[in-house]
Amino acid sequence: MTDGEIEQISPGTRPGHAYRAGYKAGLPFVIPTLLLGISFGALTRSLGWGVVAPIAMSIVVVSASAQFAVAAVLQAGGSP
Repeated sequence: MTDGEIEQISPGTRPGHAYRAGYKAGLPFVIPTLLLGISFGALTRSLGWGVVAPIAMSIVVVSASAQFAVAAVLQAGGSP
């Protein structure tokens, strides 16, 4: 199998094999997700949001661009 191909999981594979394949497929998303989370946390801390509000917003609003947009609107004086 070469890079870029998705490994096919057949029903007869070992029990942990599918989990490992999914973990391997998700690894490329770890660094971008961490960078977005850290930058959003730094932004909200600099705006004085505290700790709970950014965590709650990250749970409710899944889109990172929407989180940054809401932070910008609220900083500019918009109401929630």
